[in-house]
Amino acid sequence: MSTLIIESVDEYLRHLEELYKQIQEWLHGEGLAWEEQKVVVNEERSGPYKASLLIIRQSDGEQMAKLKPIGAHIIGAKGRVDLSGALDSQPFLYLLTDGPTVEMSISTEPGGELEEHAPPLFRGIDREGWYALADREPKSVQRVNRETFLDLLEKVADCEPK
Repeated sequence: MSTLIIESVDEYLRHLEELYKQIQEWLHGEGLAWEEQKVVVNEERSGPYKASLLIIRQSDGEQMAKLKPIGAHIIGAKGRVDLSGALDSQPFLYLLTDGPTVEMSISTEPGGELEEHAPPLFRGIDREGWYALADREPKSVQRVNRETFLDLLEKVADCEPK
């Protein structure tokens, strides 16, 4: 495995750990519990590696949702983790400032001069970090913060914290 691939997996695992620490603070504030388990992520590019799965539990111990690592090598992102519950699943993407773009060359006439365009793939990226796809606006993302995380947790689990 190349050094660049190893570095990208290590970077993903660091970002994942930072996200989990932040989420654990938010969960603690809501009286929710969590448990980390190691799972094997197997990507074609890097092969297998271990990452943490975060299980979120109600105060009575019942599982509410989990954060499952998907991988470091995601088209358009530097990593992905899915928040999933009984009702739904929500991907979180680690995006760089200005986000990914789609590069294209367009000509208005056959054989004419090509114009280069690189529109952003997503709107709403103001800085590097974890983002969730926005529900109501296609191609829009919202930064994962306490409010958005707790809203999405309630949505995927179909229940409020107890």
